[in-house]
Amino acid sequence: MTEARADGRPHLICEGWRFIPHSAAIAHQFHCLELLRRVALRLSIRDRAFQGPWAQVAGLMPQAMEQSLREIPVAPPSAAANAVVRIEYPLDLLPAGDTPTFVMAGPAAGSSSAIGVKGGAPLAEALAGNSVGLLTPSEWSRQGLLAAGAPEDRVHIVPRGFDPGFMRPATGDERDGLRERFGWTDEFVFLHVGALTENKGTDLVLRAFANLLAQGHERIRLVVKGIDSVYRSEGLLEMMKIQLPADIQPAVAERLTYIGGNYAFVDMARLYQCADALVAPYRWESFASPVLEAAACGLPVICTAGGPTDEYTADAFALEVAAQFDPAQRRLHPDEASLLQQMTRAIGDPAWCAAAGEAGPAHVAGLTWRTAADRLLEAVSITEV
Repeated sequence: MTEARADGRPHLICEGWRFIPHSAAIAHQFHCLELLRRVALRLSIRDRAFQGPWAQVAGLMPQAMEQSLREIPVAPPSAAANAVVRIEYPLDLLPAGDTPTFVMAGPAAGSSSAIGVKGGAPLAEALAGNSVGLLTPSEWSRQGLLAAGAPEDRVHIVPRGFDPGFMRPATGDERDGLRERFGWTDEFVFLHVGALTENKGTDLVLRAFANLLAQGHERIRLVVKGIDSVYRSEGLLEMMKIQLPADIQPAVAERLTYIGGNYAFVDMARLYQCADALVAPYRWESFASPVLEAAACGLPVICTAGGPTDEYTADAFALEVAAQFDPAQRRLHPDEASLLQQMTRAIGDPAWCAAAGEAGPAHVAGLTWRTAADRLLEAVSITEV
């Protein structure tokens, strides 16, 4: 490792995707931006091939941040380093030569046997014969990897984070201005964020929202933020909408706002800042970043009990949806009656919502990308000099 410390600093190579609105790319980029601030560390990068018909998108971050990402030196294949950290899906579990290699991983499906490894091999088989380490964002996710056969001493928790430059509570005037701009001044706005794939529980949100309308809650709105460029979320949403009872579909359509474009992080923060509650009744997640981001912005959250959000939420700002756990599938089954009850409570308890808006940011204040980068360096045994 002589070359790795050629200038006296440990050398870390980060491999992943840049400039696309995918959770793996987001984590990769924010890790890199934070690590660039570590003057005692030498950072370089390797871009990984996209796994879909995706195109890079400019403007997701401010120009200065994107320029910093573009200027990270590219590591040649033969470059020596103290460690390589890789994040992409499906998981590539091949070591980067002789360099200690760590792959960020989380159960990509409900079944612990369906982790999503390149080549389709079971996780334990793919890890056999090498020393590749796994980095995963929660204890929940760690347990899923262990259930799939990962050796316990090779799985390390590196949580996700939020950028407080974007994700912060709005002032009263800012919030009023945002709600006026969106046309939501006299409505209770539920926000749902994600790919709209099965694990997100979007179908549960739609049915609960339809039930609220049927019960006479008129001044409510559901805002769904999908990601059409990566997941074709709008098509998934349309399939779910036509499964609602025919007599309620027109009312849902009138009170539903869908956003599928590539939102910059500052625009995502504005959605969190001007909504009234985030709804995330997920079936499985490795972390559920929108819940953390919403809490950081002072937005009360409604989320599944028993999953990774238990690790960073509290009753003061999170209403939990009761759920049954299927250990064989590593999957949660949120109770629809409980979801409806918690959404009804959020509408009818403005005092709790106001208190939650104060409690959330205080509770998650330490869970920034800076903290995540500290945990990453600890996991890969790099000490800044």
